[in-house]
Amino acid sequence: MKKLFFLGIFALSLAEMRAQAADVNPDSIQKEHNYLMGKANSFFSTYKSGIDSRIKTTERLASKGAQDTSGAKSLIKVYQSDSSYCQMVIPKGDSLMQSLLAHGKRVKETMPRGDLSDKFLSENVEKMDKVEFVIKYAKDIGEQVVKFKKRTNKKLKEMKDEIAKQIAKEEKAKQKKLAKQEKNKNKKKKTKKRRR
Repeated sequence: MKKLFFLGIFALSLAEMRAQAADVNPDSIQKEHNYLMGKANSFFSTYKSGIDSRIKTTERLASKGAQDTSGAKSLIKVYQSDSSYCQMVIPKGDSLMQSLLAHGKRVKETMPRGDLSDKFLSENVEKMDKVEFVIKYAKDIGEQVVKFKKRTNKKLKEMKDEIAKQIAKEEKAKQKKLAKQEKNKNKKKKTKKRRR
């Protein structure tokens, strides 16, 4: 009885899988595949080149160095912009990876084994590798940018402290000069009174 029961469940499962496979339109899988492959290619070319372009611009600005507070502030803004860009790329890539994983699963479960399904799966893995590369690239560059930003923030603080010290020094010298002038003025007044 148990054997017949399990055979019955197995038969029902097979029937259900066949029904699901029959419900899947091969054209819809093809369209989904083409759409996701195009989306993965677009993601790679757009964001890989986007990050590369930002690196070139930022390196050019950073090579001049934060020579004054204005330059340091400008550099910090650039680093912040680069960091935000990288942070935007990562979740987009993660979402696309989930779609590609789900697509690969659908191809395995609904398409008969053969050249076409193997082609779909191979292309899907290839695109997942490209998307994963960009995600890792964005994370690595994002981490470096944060370090550079912290370093520039520290340098900006040092510049501001130095400027504050210089202002305080100049103010002290000014007050000393004024006090001396006032003292000399008072001396002259006393001398005039004595002469009278």
